[in-house]
Amino acid sequence: MVAERENSQLYSYETLPRQFVGDESTSALLIGLILASRFRFTFIEAGQELMEKLGDDVTDAEFQLACRQIIYDIERMEHESSEFGMNSPDLFQQAFGS
Repeated sequence: MVAERENSQLYSYETLPRQFVGDESTSALLIGLILASRFRFTFIEAGQELMEKLGDDVTDAEFQLACRQIIYDIERMEHESSEFGMNSPDLFQQAFGS
């Protein structure tokens, strides 16, 4: 018996950095609005659904899955803010004031 062999290929592409054209401080304001909107959509507008996933009627496995999803969503927002350069306290202060 001869085992069949599958070939696979992996392609890697260089991407452009995520940035906005324009003044750095106004771009920081836009990035802040985007991140605030993502937070609102994820946790406030979907608050009832989120509370159902964390309620007393869910199993331990469902509760753990919901907690992992929350952690993933928060980490994704942190990563995105770093991609846009919002992890710089100086830029944040320049855009939003002291």
